[in-house]
Amino acid sequence: MLQLMMNIRDKGGHKELNIDDMITQAFIFFLGGFKTTSTAMCFAHEIAANPEIQLKLQQEINKVLKESNGEVSYEIINRLKYLGAIINEILRLYRDYIEILHFLS
Repeated sequence: MLQLMMNIRDKGGHKELNIDDMITQAFIFFLGGFKTTSTAMCFAHEIAANPEIQLKLQQEINKVLKESNGEVSYEIINRLKYLGAIINEILRLYRDYIEILHFLS
């Protein structure tokens, strides 16, 4: 990514980026990826740490997939109510952590 920004610096007709602009863009890019990854890791940890929740979620997924003949679409994923509840609870539990990361970015 930095190399692409450095290449753009040398092209005519584009706003010239200085090294501070490039470092800032790289840092924002890094934090954006970190935030989504950390949220996914919180989700994975909670599922792994709670086998009863994991089992109930697996049963819901199996039921919905069976009803839809194995088809997966946006509408079908929205039928996974327990999954939605788990995601909402993860976001509630780790809200401060996620907001701190957002504030830093």
